[in-house]
Amino acid sequence: MISIKGNMPIKPSVKSKAFTLIELLVVIGIIALLISILLPSLNNARRSAEAVVCASNMHQFGLGFQMYCDQNKGELPQKGPDGSDATDNIFGPTGGVIGVDDPSIWFNAIPTMIGGRTYYQLLLNDQKGTAPAPTAGRKSIFICPSATSPGTINGADTLSVDSQYFLLYGTDSQGKLNPITSPGPGPFFKFNMSYVMNSSLTNIIGNTQTFSTVKMSQLRPGACVVLMVEKLDNPGEYLDPAVQKLAATNSSYYSGFIGPAGFTSNIAQPKSNWKRFTTRHKGGGNLLFADGHVSAYLWRDTQLQPAELPYVAATSDANQYSRIIWSVVGPIN
Repeated sequence: MISIKGNMPIKPSVKSKAFTLIELLVVIGIIALLISILLPSLNNARRSAEAVVCASNMHQFGLGFQMYCDQNKGELPQKGPDGSDATDNIFGPTGGVIGVDDPSIWFNAIPTMIGGRTYYQLLLNDQKGTAPAPTAGRKSIFICPSATSPGTINGADTLSVDSQYFLLYGTDSQGKLNPITSPGPGPFFKFNMSYVMNSSLTNIIGNTQTFSTVKMSQLRPGACVVLMVEKLDNPGEYLDPAVQKLAATNSSYYSGFIGPAGFTSNIAQPKSNWKRFTTRHKGGGNLLFADGHVSAYLWRDTQLQPAELPYVAATSDANQYSRIIWSVVGPIN
């Protein structure tokens, strides 16, 4: 019953609907707990999705290689030079191709087979300002969605001024691409790719192994011969504990290019093998095989196996003949 004092009724008290400080802190604590529980799962889901996109990119390249070979008497496109110096490894007349615009180089030949643009055209678009060249963080068949920007160790890799691209030595036979002449002696062109051709695909002329064009029919068994490699994009990838452990225990083999600071040699090249295989997908990456299938491997599983270690130059063989074949013409290390 409401009491009345004089002629004025006394209103009942109204309970506040606002949170108390303690209640607010409890809610914040619960939200923080849920985030800490869910965030690792969300990150794992994101990384898994990126690995799927990465494998899809390589599968598209596989289709492109098959179509290219069908139209070119079974021959694979050129791997091209290293681009690591201005002499025999330049993308130009002295490097075995007419320039970075050569249509026989794999990064120009294959994209057009699957509805894309040549890498040379992408460089021209970048120069015109119509679209940036492929690099980390951009959607491109050349780039893994988990890739990070390039980096250097003691200047071992030449890098452009914006640190988004490696610079490879190369000329343009058409004269449309303005060469980059700084830093250091040019000409350079921008380069950043997550997927490259297997550098150990060779041909035999007499008793001599050569790096000339080979035919797809030579890559047998197709389910085991590596056609493309997902390579590391940053020297820091090789700070991975598994990499460091194997490198430390096999210094006769790995000391030339893996150290406590990561990878210590050139990683910009548009071709590679097990020595520059990535670790960005949970310690490994993807390989494209000659039969068109893509498989994921841990970094350790692509390296010289225990039976081939410690490393002996005359006998160690990186081929795993029932699983991963890098060279179709015999042992390679």
